[in-house]
Amino acid sequence: IRLSLVGSEMCIRDRDGVIRLITTNFDKLFAEAAKQLDLSLNSFNAPMLPIPKKNKWNGIVYLHGILPDSKDEEALNRLVISSGDFGLAYLVERWASRFVSDLFKNYTVCFAGYSIDDPVIRYMMDAIAADRSLGESSPPAYVFGSYKEGDHEQSFMKWESKNVHPILYKAENSSHS
Repeated sequence: IRLSLVGSEMCIRDRDGVIRLITTNFDKLFAEAAKQLDLSLNSFNAPMLPIPKKNKWNGIVYLHGILPDSKDEEALNRLVISSGDFGLAYLVERWASRFVSDLFKNYTVCFAGYSIDDPVIRYMMDAIAADRSLGESSPPAYVFGSYKEGDHEQSFMKWESKNVHPILYKAENSSHS
């Protein structure tokens, strides 16, 4: 990963200068930020996701969908919000689980804004750990995670126990900025 200045802003790119970002947020804040930085990015919206292999995709993946610009029942029905939506995306139709498992097999992943208590993250990391115990290899995973006063060691160990290398910061007054 390479950090570079674009105007007065920083942008994260890989060695080849490609930006690959996956979000489970429904808003368009990342696309708006890219536009302000005059970056041209592809956008992939659930369930039509790219194959997460090198040279196969670049841009922003809205893993759980994106809010449409105008009222659009079909687009709203593609959002992954409820437990039923999660079940369809990850278990029945499996498009989200295929994307995420291929992602972990092919890329070093860095989480931001997730909790190890998030069921999807917890199950995925347990599955990858099970694969590793059978001799499979995958790139490392990292997380930018917060901890509260007196909670650093416990937060660190929770992530490490899932083979995710934590980069922890102290959340002052529940602020993550």
